[in-house]
Formats: sequence, C-alpha cells, structure tokens
Amino acid sequence: MTTAEKLRFDPTRGLEDRTLAVDAQVLSAWQGRIAPAVPEGAVLVAVGGYGRRQLFPYSDIDLLLLFGPRAQRRDRGFSAAALGRRAEG
Repeated sequence: MTTAEKLRFDPTRGLEDRTLAVDAQVLSAWQGRIAPAVPEGAVLVAVGGYGRRQLFPYSDIDLLLLFGPRAQRRDRGFSAAALGRRAEG
C-alpha cells in the first residue's frame, strides 16, 4: 500500500468490508451445512467483535449456536464433526 493509499484508507470502511466478507462465508456455511444438521428453530448468533461488526485483521469469529427450549438433549449434543472442518488449525 502506497502512502497515498494509506492516507485515503478509511479504517471504519475496512472493518465493515471485512465483516461483510465473513458474513458471506458464515451464511454459506449456515445454509449449506449447519442449518440442515441442527434442530429446527436453532439460531446462529455473532458475538464479540464480529457481533459488533468490527472485525480487525486476525480477529477470531465468535458464534453461538442457540437451541430452543424444545430441543432434545440428543439434538444439542451433535459434534463439531457434523459441521465439517474447523476454521482453526
């Protein structure tokens, strides 16, 4: 990045752009893998920097998967393997 580019860079817009990019990945994972594997009525909630829409470089992505009161214990206990590979190495 040149000095001129650094002077024009809007950090707030950069955080928003990063969050939008992660939104697209999370939505794709939700629709393609997560939602079909969890009980109906479960919701995925972003928390932390992601929930505030402030993803800095190297930020982790904090997500909560919440189940309704009618979910059976067996439904709550599905493994991370059902969600596919983990993002963390």
